[in-house]
Amino acid sequence: MRLMGLHLAIHLTYHESNTLKNKENRKYQQFEDLIVWQEGVKLSCDIYRAFSHSKEYAIKDQIIRSSISIPSNVAEVFERQSDKEFIRFLYYAKGSSGELRTQLYIANQLCLIEESICNEAIVRSRRISGMIQNLITTIKHDITSSS
Repeated sequence: MRLMGLHLAIHLTYHESNTLKNKENRKYQQFEDLIVWQEGVKLSCDIYRAFSHSKEYAIKDQIIRSSISIPSNVAEVFERQSDKEFIRFLYYAKGSSGELRTQLYIANQLCLIEESICNEAIVRSRRISGMIQNLITTIKHDITSSS
């Protein structure tokens, strides 16, 4: 099965990520509005479909768990009130993205996933990781600016 949505054309601007900090003034009132969450969910669903027929349950389970962890941590962090927690959970999501890429490289070397599907998922994971890093950088900047 082919992974959908290789193109991730929209990145959070400084203003969009800046508005996440104060829940009352947020441009996005719920995590479902966040592009990074939406793209993470799409990637997770595509990963699940790509491995749906695999009999290699151990690596399949781990890959699916790490892909699900990316948007799940973004959603969880959106519900937090503390900037420090916000940053910590964004790092968890970013870490899960790196974990997913590592597992995809392994699955590819074991011929458990088509190389083109693997490469596409890795590109998408890197883009999502970059979006998460942009959020982290903006929040850290806001913290130091308001001190």
